[in-house]
Amino acid sequence: MCCTRALPIVFILFIFGLASLDAAEPGFSPLFNGKDLKGWFTIGHREALAVTETGDLVNDTGKSVFLVTEQDYSDFILRFRVKYDKLPKDSGWDRGVLFRSKPIWSMYSGDDGKAVRKEMSNLEGPLMATYPKPDMRGVIIWCGAGFKEKPDPQAIKVALNPDPSGWNHYEIAVVGRKTVIRINGVKVIDKHVKYDVESIKWGFTKIAFRIGRKVRYRDIRIKDLTKTLRK
Repeated sequence: MCCTRALPIVFILFIFGLASLDAAEPGFSPLFNGKDLKGWFTIGHREALAVTETGDLVNDTGKSVFLVTEQDYSDFILRFRVKYDKLPKDSGWDRGVLFRSKPIWSMYSGDDGKAVRKEMSNLEGPLMATYPKPDMRGVIIWCGAGFKEKPDPQAIKVALNPDPSGWNHYEIAVVGRKTVIRINGVKVIDKHVKYDVESIKWGFTKIAFRIGRKVRYRDIRIKDLTKTLRK
């Protein structure tokens, strides 16, 4: 199952780590506080997520879950670190970060057949894969449609941590359709992504982490460029 359609992004930082990162990265603010899921909502199994004493966001259950930002973002720079404690056995294309994602809603009915509530049940939009296999790192796929933007294979070889279970630092910069992705400081994608849905090319949409088993995220922070660019 690829990205469930729905909304935005997520992550962690220790209090002291946050202070040093803020000082080194002007304009960035943490998306995850390293303690709880304040500022986020989930699609799927919320109970699968846990925050460790070191401020890592983890899922050790094997259940699928999306962590979605409550706030909408249009143009931004997103940074975070990720590592896999154990390499997944499946294809892994649906593990990573959705951006410019749109919600898919489901209607639920009562015993009388009348609609009683409307809930976000999935997400649709571009997803940057963080799967640990080199040929999948940094690939942008479309959850719900099926296009694929592949990174420069030579850049990937230079960028990746040689330890498959080690930490890798990702940066996603999105301005309009212009999308730049860096892994450990190395640019692996710099393209105008051909979004399939017209309304997602420019607009306020969610950021979401699809968090699979034995994966850890930390130091999630964002720089919102929307106000700056629209002055």
